[in-house]
Amino acid sequence: MDRNHFSAQKDVRLFLIEDDPLVREYLSLSFQRKGCQVTAFDNAEEALKILCSQNCNAILCDYELPGMNGIEFFWKVSESSPDVIRILMTGYKSTEACKEARKAGIDEFIEKPFTSAVWKRVLGLLEREKGKDETVDRRSRHDSFQPR
Repeated sequence: MDRNHFSAQKDVRLFLIEDDPLVREYLSLSFQRKGCQVTAFDNAEEALKILCSQNCNAILCDYELPGMNGIEFFWKVSESSPDVIRILMTGYKSTEACKEARKAGIDEFIEKPFTSAVWKRVLGLLEREKGKDETVDRRSRHDSFQPR
């Protein structure tokens, strides 16, 4: 991956919700190394509490979490922070999960393990959305969600 690709990401404030401590640490360090300000959580409920008092540009959330799952979390986020970039990650993509993600207004649905192409897609999304003030038409973004 191009090390400079993230250089423009220094203004991105990312919330990361992942219950696996190794994956959470790896992703946190990867995004921090590229210039993002990362706040990491091991559950969605804690992230929702903090989201009320801290702003972020983007949220990267695992689908399978203890308690509230990622799609339920993003439904709640859409009420309080409708313009935040929403990225859902999962170890598997099902047709039903893709449908639910579309309904919840998720911008990107990515599979683990991540490839460099996935990283570039996520980084491109963050770059395009960083600094935008206008409301984003999210309907066109999730047209590409497809199960494998």
